[in-house]
Amino acid sequence: MNWDAIGAIGENVGAFAVVISVLYLAYQVKQNTRHSQAFTQREILRDIHQHQAQIREDPNLVRRGLSEFSQLTGDEKLVVNTYLNEVVSTFESTLRLNNAGLVAPAIFDGHRGFFLAILQSPGGKQWWDEIKVIWSADVRDYVEAQIDGGIDLPPAITELVPYYGLDDDE
Repeated sequence: MNWDAIGAIGENVGAFAVVISVLYLAYQVKQNTRHSQAFTQREILRDIHQHQAQIREDPNLVRRGLSEFSQLTGDEKLVVNTYLNEVVSTFESTLRLNNAGLVAPAIFDGHRGFFLAILQSPGGKQWWDEIKVIWSADVRDYVEAQIDGGIDLPPAITELVPYYGLDDDE
């Protein structure tokens, strides 16, 4: 048998094995990316639900805060501020993950709508105007561009879901 022929066969088998390995690795990377996206999206939704669970502690305070933040006492502002900071923090994570391609557009759009509806409420606007300087420039710029542009801007949460606001008799 010719050693050159055996060497050529070995090179072809090796090249084929490399191609198969690369295809397998590409498949594994794709699977891992899907898993990461699913995990990330689940965490975002879990965080949003946790924010909503906080409302149970004092729903009237949150409603008052979203309606008239400036009328709250210092202690009340601190509580509502904590809630709103967590809402913004979660959106900041969602925005960054979306920019990295790790969040499905539907998840981002839904979270964006809820987040901007909160900031569109009378109290949300008051709070954001007072506190926006502490947020990173990219988040601040995103929020300001969305609100100033008004494109696909949801109504205030207090209008969209009236029980987030105050009734006339409260």
